[in-house]
Amino acid sequence: MSHKHSWLKYMRYDERLSHWQAKDAGVWNSTGEILWFLDSHVIPSHNIAFGLRYYVNNYEELNGTLHFPWTYHILESQRLIYKMV
Repeated sequence: MSHKHSWLKYMRYDERLSHWQAKDAGVWNSTGEILWFLDSHVIPSHNIAFGLRYYVNNYEELNGTLHFPWTYHILESQRLIYKMV
């Protein structure tokens, strides 16, 4: 995948810890100025590109994170779709 998108970096995380620890490992291995974590149990809203563009153009003034509306798959069946470790 990365040969088509040189700006994209991905890594394999085999440790069976929490998703927060996996994200932390991603942060420590990142080289970019902007990080975007999209979890497997959410669907981005239809107009997410506008929010992302706003963040990219204004992230220094925002000085922090920007949260977007998500649709959670786990609400569809009222149960988690993954197993807690």
